[in-house]
Parts: sequence; structure tokens; C-alpha cells
Amino acid sequence: MIISGSVRDKATNEVLPGVTVALKNTNYGIQTDANGEFILKNIPAGNYTLIVRLLSYLPIEQNLPLFQDLEFTIGLQPTSYEYKGVEIVAVRPKPKKNNWVLPVSIIGLLLLISKFK
Repeated sequence: MIISGSVRDKATNEVLPGVTVALKNTNYGIQTDANGEFILKNIPAGNYTLIVRLLSYLPIEQNLPLFQDLEFTIGLQPTSYEYKGVEIVAVRPKPKKNNWVLPVSIIGLLLLISKFK
């Protein structure tokens, strides 16, 4: 069986590329092309759940009895997500006790070693 069609913005009727169109709990899935079109091939007959998703649009999950090839247009409803805010917190690490750092140049290290020879 074949499922094909296109996905459009429900408000503007513009084509939507990059929409995920898949059958739930199967390996059948694809993204719409630049023209908002998709095609799923070689699907065994049966009952499926069609999932259609794109960021900034309400997802669709629809029961889909598949007993013949299907072709249709899907309209996705735009949505927005509102966030209450973001809090950024910086924490300065506490200095470690007895943590000595001695800057040593290579020449100074060589002089120090030569004194012990």
C-alpha cells in the first residue's frame, strides 16, 4: 500500500517542508520535501496511527485503516509556546585550600636542577 499527499499550514495554506509524517510504532516515516509532499511505500494493509509533527504546529495523531492506497492533504494548525521566563545563575567556585601554584620557566627549572648535581 502507498500513503501519499501534502502538508500545508491550515491558516495560510502554504506548503510545509520538513514535516515528519510517520506511522506510530513502525519504521515507516519520512519528512515532507520542499513542496510539502510525502510518500510512504510498501506498507502492509492494516490499522495504523498516523503521526504528523512540525515545530510551532499542533501535532496530529489520527487512526488510519489502510486497505487501499491513500492520498490526501493534511492541514496543520499553527501554535505558539509561551515560556514564563529564564533565570540564569552564576556560581563562583570556592578557592581550594593549600593549592600552591608556582610559575616556573624552563630556564629556572634547569638552574634549579643544575644546583642539585
